[in-house]
Order: sequence, then C-alpha cells, then structure tokens
Amino acid sequence: MSTISSWLRLSRAEHALFVFIAVVSAEFVSSRSFSSSLLLPAVGPALITLAAFILNDWFDIESDSANNRKDRPLVSGEINSNTAVLVSTLLYLFGLLFSAFAGIIPFLVALAFSIFSALYNWKLKKMPLVGNLFIALSMSISFVYGNLCVSPSLVFPVILFSCVSFLFGFGRELIITLRDVEGDKKAGATTLPMILGAKTTATLASLSIFCSIPLMFFPLTYSFSIVYLACVLLTAFFGLATIYSVVSSLENESLKRARNLSLVGMGLGVLSFLALAF
Repeated sequence: MSTISSWLRLSRAEHALFVFIAVVSAEFVSSRSFSSSLLLPAVGPALITLAAFILNDWFDIESDSANNRKDRPLVSGEINSNTAVLVSTLLYLFGLLFSAFAGIIPFLVALAFSIFSALYNWKLKKMPLVGNLFIALSMSISFVYGNLCVSPSLVFPVILFSCVSFLFGFGRELIITLRDVEGDKKAGATTLPMILGAKTTATLASLSIFCSIPLMFFPLTYSFSIVYLACVLLTAFFGLATIYSVVSSLENESLKRARNLSLVGMGLGVLSFLALAF
C-alpha cells in the first residue's frame, strides 16, 4: 500500500519546497516588500514540480528497475503506476490553475515549463546534454517566474541567482547522470558520460559547480550582510564538498554522497537568495 512517505519520495517533495521558497524569495527581492499575496503564485510551480517528478519516475520504471532502484516507489510496487499518472496529471492542472492567478506572463512561463517537463520525461532526457541543460534551466526559472509575478522587468539579483542556480544545477545533473549510466544504457538513452566518459563528465560537473561559487559572493561587493555571508559560506562549503566527493571517487557511494551534498547546497542557496531581501 502506498503511504505519505512513498508519495513524498516519488514526487521529490523537497524540490517542490525549494521551488516554492525560490519563487517567494524572488517576489520578495523584486518588490522589496512581503505580504501573504506572494504565497499563492508560488503554489503553482511547486505543484508542477511534484507532477514532473512523478511523471519522470513513471517513464523511468524500466531504467530504475535495471539499476535495481528499490528505493523508487514505482519499482518497489509501493505506488501503482496508473495511479501515479493520474495524480501527476491532476497536479499539472492544479499547478497551472494557481499560476493563472499570477498573471498572463507567469502563467505562460508555467505552461511552457509544464510542456517541456513532459517532453523531457518522454524524450529529452535520453539525449546527451539537452536533458541536463533543461533541468538546470528549470532550476533557475523559479527565480525568473517569481520576479515576473511582481514586475515585468528582471532585477539584477534575480538574474545573478538564476545563473548561480543554472551552473550549480547543471553540475548536479551531470553527477546524477554519472550514477545512472548502466540503467540508461539498458533503457536506450544516450547520456553525456557515454560520449565523453566518466572522468571528463565528472570534471565538467565539478567545474560547473565551482564556477557558481564566486558568483554567490558578488552581492557582498555592493551591500554587506552578515546573514547573507553566513548562508553563502555554507552553500559554498557544500558545493566544494560535492566537488571533492566527485573528484575523489566515481564509485556509486561517492556519487550518491555527492548528490545528497549538492541537494543540501541547493537548499542553502535558496535561503541565501532569501537573505538578500534583508
């Protein structure tokens, strides 16, 4: 029987939480004010994120089975695959409904992401580099969406952190791809490690994450904040720890550790952005 825990794991609920905080943070930073009205537009992207991850696992059942991913609820049988598709569809629809309240431009951004996330799960992730770039872009688009909810013009902090998120997210995606090579081969996917090799892909992932770190400190050059500095230092630490884990070993455990470290880094990065508002 499916449980709340199973659904949370299937939908990667932590990512939806990051998206929610990123959108609200971007609204806060862009408007320089906070009110409860900023919360409603952030619900849409969070629901769409849940939907996309559920659909991702539905398309990945074969690959995850080949990788013996018993931690995945659809592979272990904790959640019925047909039920998963139904829930994903409903989450997409409700996500778009909530996004419609934010205005026409944010709605179009949410609609475009919904369409491309479905295309990614179906085809794009089997293409080398294209899938990785899309996921990295999907991580940075949350900040842009939040900005557009309150202003038609993008503010500099949003542009900056969109770049940081893209670079960090791209590196993280390459790490995940490294871990899933065997299953991806059996599923007929052609990923970057299969073309460039594991070591080259690991180097590219490390460089992408490393390049995002100096950008995080740039806001301190025009406005010093001890809270922001503390958040950024922690984010940088987990980014560097991720890099060390990847370059030290390409064994599955090391890649798993790098994935988890980068997830913490992503969360701290979102909190760093929120600290800019103060």
